[in-house]
Amino acid sequence: MSQELVTQHTAREPSGRSSDDLEFVFFHVGDDIELPAMLVTSIKATNPLAAITQLTDLTSPVVPGVHTVNRHAIRRDALMMARADSYARLKPTGALRLFIDTDMLVVSEIHANHFNEQLEIYLCRRHFDRNSPVNISFRDMNMRENTGKTLDQAWPFLGCFIATRTDKWLSWIYQKMLRLEKKYQSWYGDQTALRVLAEQEIGITGTVSERDYAYLFDGNTREIFKLLNNKQIKILHFKGNRKQYMQTVASLLFNWKKAC
Repeated sequence: MSQELVTQHTAREPSGRSSDDLEFVFFHVGDDIELPAMLVTSIKATNPLAAITQLTDLTSPVVPGVHTVNRHAIRRDALMMARADSYARLKPTGALRLFIDTDMLVVSEIHANHFNEQLEIYLCRRHFDRNSPVNISFRDMNMRENTGKTLDQAWPFLGCFIATRTDKWLSWIYQKMLRLEKKYQSWYGDQTALRVLAEQEIGITGTVSERDYAYLFDGNTREIFKLLNNKQIKILHFKGNRKQYMQTVASLLFNWKKAC
């Protein structure tokens, strides 16, 4: 068993309101904490009653504002697997946990009671670029088994957002990833496991739309307030080269200022 530490960073008093049943969880490894710090700032602004948990290795700094830090030994050359392992290790508390990426900003209040307790896990359904073809040569992976498929056919669910009140299916996802071909343990393994889970466990799997819970920001900062008048958008996603806009948006929405 890997060495594991669990530390409480900031005390948090329960308020007795339903939002206490909501917990945001993110995985981050490394000394540069600018992205997760912006994420935490956005959560505190829009969901002030929610708990925030950081999953990390034994040495990375604590992101200011989190309530709990879970640490264990992590291989930095296998971060996708490490993230799935960290998710699976987190013991349930009964709260609805939202596992989200650090290149996101939460821009609206999220209510735990909007997620049906009869459904054991919610996955994020791809909305953008659904009909784009799979690049089977991505990073020399030779994914010939996906020849002729669209992104939606190969990976209809995204790894950037998972909601659940239990650890059962997070453990299932990690174990499934361990059994995949080696190439999928670096890229797309999480999305492959999510697709299989949704196919095999239709009765317990709910979905949310990428359009609402991982909206791909297009870089138009001038129209950001108009965009967010649509209260359906809960989370903005600054995936890939969109990260260049994240600091500007965080400043506009949350008065974010980079620490000196």
